[in-house]
Amino acid sequence: MDETTGKLAVKDSANTDEQINLTITEEDASGTHSFKHDGVDLAPGNTDNVDFGTWNDQGGMNVEVQNSNGTQQTVNESNQ
Repeated sequence: MDETTGKLAVKDSANTDEQINLTITEEDASGTHSFKHDGVDLAPGNTDNVDFGTWNDQGGMNVEVQNSNGTQQTVNESNQ
């Protein structure tokens, strides 16, 4: 987790497709805010960078997927 960039990196070192259950709780002056999404895809060799720093306490959260082949894509995961 890098508080400077506001991102949490999760890497799949297994040789099979994985899914992670993501739960983030933020506390600030306005109260406690939670984000939850079950079943975030994580493919072999990929890194998911969860962009919690730009989350505005509402709606989805961006996950920047760095693929093992060098490409990158951003997926917006809904708050379940």
